[in-house]
Amino acid sequence: MKSPFGWSLLLFALLAVSGGLSAKTTVSKQIAPGVEVVQTILDAADPGGPLMIHAVVVDPNRPGVRVEAWLGGDTVEEPNASREPLPLTAARAGAVAAVNGDFFSFTNGDPIGLHIHRGEIVSEPGIRSGAGFTADGRAVFGAAKLSATVKAPNGDSLAIGGLNRQGSGELILYAPIYGLKTPKAAATIVTLESGGKSIRSGVTLSAEVVSVSQEQDAVAIPPTGLVLSASGTSGEWLKSHLKPGDTIALTAKLTGGDKDWDAVTEFVSGGPSLMRNGSIFINTAAEQTGESFSTLRHPRTAVGARKDGRVVLAVLDGRQALSRGASLTETAQAMKDLGCVEAVNMDGGGSSTLWARGLIINSPSDGAARSITNSLLVFAEASLPASAATVVVPEPISVSSSVKPGRALGGGTDHVYGTQNGKVFVDQNGRLFGYKTGTARVGALNIKTGDRREWTVNAVPGEFSRLLTTWADGTLRVTSVDVNANTVPGTSVSFIKDNGSMIMVTTGDDGRALLPAGWLANENEPVTIKSGKVSRRWPDNAPPAPESKPPAAAGVIQVVP
Repeated sequence: MKSPFGWSLLLFALLAVSGGLSAKTTVSKQIAPGVEVVQTILDAADPGGPLMIHAVVVDPNRPGVRVEAWLGGDTVEEPNASREPLPLTAARAGAVAAVNGDFFSFTNGDPIGLHIHRGEIVSEPGIRSGAGFTADGRAVFGAAKLSATVKAPNGDSLAIGGLNRQGSGELILYAPIYGLKTPKAAATIVTLESGGKSIRSGVTLSAEVVSVSQEQDAVAIPPTGLVLSASGTSGEWLKSHLKPGDTIALTAKLTGGDKDWDAVTEFVSGGPSLMRNGSIFINTAAEQTGESFSTLRHPRTAVGARKDGRVVLAVLDGRQALSRGASLTETAQAMKDLGCVEAVNMDGGGSSTLWARGLIINSPSDGAARSITNSLLVFAEASLPASAATVVVPEPISVSSSVKPGRALGGGTDHVYGTQNGKVFVDQNGRLFGYKTGTARVGALNIKTGDRREWTVNAVPGEFSRLLTTWADGTLRVTSVDVNANTVPGTSVSFIKDNGSMIMVTTGDDGRALLPAGWLANENEPVTIKSGKVSRRWPDNAPPAPESKPPAAAGVIQVVP
C-alpha cells in the first residue's frame, strides 16, 4: 500500500482539442492526503503562446480537509492591517495551500463582495458571483442578495444598508471583525452587547442596547458586541426608537438562485461566473466586469468544482514572457480541462498567487506576492515530520531573465518547488527561470521527510529584446529591456535620420539613454532606431524609411551613465 504522502508524477503530452488548451507537460504531486498540486505548462510551440497553469485540487470528503475564507490581517478595514501577502495569511493560519480571493478597494482593503467566515457574514454581497463551502465541504457557486433589519422593541423595523464598511446616510452594522473602531463620521451611534454572537444568514440575533449617542469621531467596537451607525433619517430613527437597556432583534437573510445560503459557512466573491452545469457560462454584462476585462489576456485566478465534489483552486500566470495570461473564455476552458463543471473567476492581475506548503508555486506578475484583502485557505490534518530540517545551500545562484531554464535544482518527484518572494520561477520539475531582477529565495520541500532546501538566487537582466521610446524635455529617451521588461545596460542603439545622418548611444547602468537635445527637430521628426536585429520607426506612425544611403556625417558615440 502506498503511503498517504506518496507522490505521483504524471509527465505527458496532450493533444490539442477543439476549443481547448493544448498542454505540453503536466506534473501532479500530492502535498497532503486529499490535496495535490497540479501544474500544466504550455510551451512557446502552443498556437497561443506559452502559458503556465497552476492548481491545487482538494478533496473535501477526506477527513480533516476543508477550505475556509480568511481576511488579510483578520480584519476588514483596520488601518495598515486589512491587507497582507497571501503567504503570511496562510502561514499564520496553519494552512497547507491557499489562493487569493476577492477584488478589493486599494484605499481601505474592503472586499468588493460577499465574504463569510465560519458562518459570520463579514461583508455584504455585490452583484458578482463567488465561491463558497458548506460545513460538510460542498462547494456553492453563485451570487447572493442580503436582506437585513433591526427591529425595535415596539415592532418597528429599519433596513440595514451595509456591514463592516464605510457609508453615508445609511444604516451600517459593525462587528469586531471590522477593527477596533468604526470609521470617523458624524453619526448616531448605538452600541450593542451581543454576547460575542455575529450576523448569520437565517438567524435572528438578540442584542442589548448599551448606549445611544451622537458622535463626530470614530468609536470603539465592543469585543463581544456590535455597533449601529447612521446619519440622516436613519440616524433619527435610531434616536427615536432605541434607548439603553432595550433588547432589539437583528436579522439577516441571504437569497439567490436555488442555493441554501443558510448552510454556507465560508464564501469569497469574485466574478464573473465561468462555468455552470458543465458548460462555459460568462455574463460580463450582468456582473458588470467590462468587455476588455473579459477579452484581454491577464493573470487569472479561478475556483471550480468537479462532479465528484473535489475543488480546484487555479492560477494562470500572465504579463510575462513565460506565460501569456488568459481571457475569461480561455480561463473557463482551462477550468473545464481541469475537470470542473462549475467555476468562477476571482481577482487576478498582480493579486494572482497560489501558495502551498510554505512556497509560492506560481510566478506572480508583480514579481512578488501582493498584499490582498482575503483568500481561500486549504487545511488538512497532515503535518510534516517533527524532525524536519532546513538546509541552506551556501553558494548563491545567478539566473538571467529568460524563457529558458537557467538551472535544474534536482531533488526529483519527492519535492515540491517554489519561492518565498517571487522574482524567479521554479517549475515542479525543479527547473529555475529568471523573471524580475533582484534577490529571491527558492525552496524545495521533501514531503516524505519534511526536510527543506533553500537557495539564494540573484536574478539579472537577460539578453536585450526590445526598445522602449519616449519623448520628454525636448529629446528622445530610449530604454533597452529584456523579454520580461527588465532594463538592460550597455546596449548600443543607432538612430538614423531619413537624410542618412546617424548617431549612436549606449544605455547606461539604468538601461536608459538620451539623444542630445536638438538632434531631432521635434518629436514628430521620423527616425529609424536599430540595435542588433531589432529595428523600429519613431514616431510609431512615421512612414517607412527611404532606401538606405551612406551617412551624411560620421557617427557619434554617446555613453550615458
